[in-house]
Amino acid sequence: MWNTWLGEPFSDRWARTILAEEEVRKYNRGDVIMVQEEKSRGYVYLILTGYCDVVVYNNDEFQTIASLQAGEIIGEMAVVTGTHKRNASVVASSPVTVMVFPEESFNEFVVKGGYRDKLMKRWNMRTALRRLPQFRELISTVLEKVSAIADEVLIPAGQTFEVDDASWYLFYEGSAKIGDQALSKGDELGYRPFSSVIAGTVTAETDTRLVKFPKEEFSHLLFGTPQLNYMLRKHRVESNDPEVDWFLGEVSTY
Repeated sequence: MWNTWLGEPFSDRWARTILAEEEVRKYNRGDVIMVQEEKSRGYVYLILTGYCDVVVYNNDEFQTIASLQAGEIIGEMAVVTGTHKRNASVVASSPVTVMVFPEESFNEFVVKGGYRDKLMKRWNMRTALRRLPQFRELISTVLEKVSAIADEVLIPAGQTFEVDDASWYLFYEGSAKIGDQALSKGDELGYRPFSSVIAGTVTAETDTRLVKFPKEEFSHLLFGTPQLNYMLRKHRVESNDPEVDWFLGEVSTY
């Protein structure tokens, strides 16, 4: 079923253990598979076929924050965080088939495999990236790939940090400036895909967080992931970036 998980080989022994008590369920389009704030009821789900939307209810509004597809696990964070409570609803956006297996087996796998810290870090990074305009519309499988190569840079209040063209940095949290220019959430520094480099010294007025992507790794992912490539180009156009590097000007035709 799985060859790798979180970038590591998935053992046949654990696959057999987890699937020993599996159950297959089917849902129609519009069916609610999980409900936000409900108890987890002891199950984790693997999507076998179809598509689902992850929906959160906040301030009297429903917001779709991710799209899921075959091969993705849902409901795992209720186990990893120990809350046993759903942090979002999951709704079938097409006919869906899922495999259901016990939380106990999944939790034992996470603990004995040493995956808990990695899952928490990846989950926190996915949440952070989802709030940035560059990644807001990505499906979750692509967002997972992006979060796998992302790291956080913390700049303590009063400290400085040099950015260059070796990595792509996105301002996420805090109060800081580059030169005399105040930074806002989503502002990009260093290497910027499809645009010009912004290098310089970042000065943190309060504790500041940047999300960092190594240029080489991100470039490889970018050109091998069509949706990511398209969404970043779309973001450049919508933000009226004057320095996008695929605009070649007028072309004469004969």
